[in-house]
Amino acid sequence: MRVAVYYAYGDIVNETPKQAILQNNHYISGQDMCDDLESLADNDDIKAVVIRVNSGGGSAYASEQLWHAVQKLKAKETCCHLYGWGCSLWSILP
Repeated sequence: MRVAVYYAYGDIVNETPKQAILQNNHYISGQDMCDDLESLADNDDIKAVVIRVNSGGGSAYASEQLWHAVQKLKAKETCCHLYGWGCSLWSILP
């Protein structure tokens, strides 16, 4: 059995700002993370997913999209582990 550990650190945004490449800021891109979680859900070799989160919150729209992506992922064993900050969306996940 394979377990995937997914790290999410930073503010939740719809998409990563272009200037972020040159800055030392951390972002959780809603679209990128949704794509990643969908890939994990579709991978039959992965039986469980641990999502480690450190986020102060951010975009409500991106948060809702992430919530839906996690709900789809729940067909597998899923655990959301908050470390550091866990505001907004992360406080309602499993």
